[in-house]
Amino acid sequence: MGNITGMYPDRDLTPEEVLALFREVNEARFGGLFTVEPLADHPTVIEFSIEVEGETGRWDKCFFDFYVQEPRRITSKWAHPTWAQFLYVIVKHEFGARCGAIHNDEDDPADEPWPSEPSKFTTFRAYLDSMYRFADASAVDGIYNATMEGCPEPIRGALEGR
Repeated sequence: MGNITGMYPDRDLTPEEVLALFREVNEARFGGLFTVEPLADHPTVIEFSIEVEGETGRWDKCFFDFYVQEPRRITSKWAHPTWAQFLYVIVKHEFGARCGAIHNDEDDPADEPWPSEPSKFTTFRAYLDSMYRFADASAVDGIYNATMEGCPEPIRGALEGR
């Protein structure tokens, strides 16, 4: 899997409609936890962001962006760290379910497209179990515990499906 993924809605969407759908996802799945806005100088780039207190005590902005390339093509880059990847995957699948989108790996056209499945990962632990399905359960426990310990407080509830 590459760094850039695409979403292909089953109908033409304007940037305003894409923004409205992303805001619906934010409210329905995360209770409005994120700020969802187009970038001021690029109205076709929609940013999910949240300011969280970092380890140094200062506030950091965590975000991931979606690019409305065409009426039926929205691209995005994987978010980091792992907890942000999970939230990003949830947003993509929830959005896709609202507009009949399929997903693909823009970096590797040989990969088969996949459908939107918003219920595939209900919690961060379910996501980790899928990602590390061949790993020992105690190793996954360690990743989960370390991530939750280092995760900013406002995000923990979203990771646990609350």
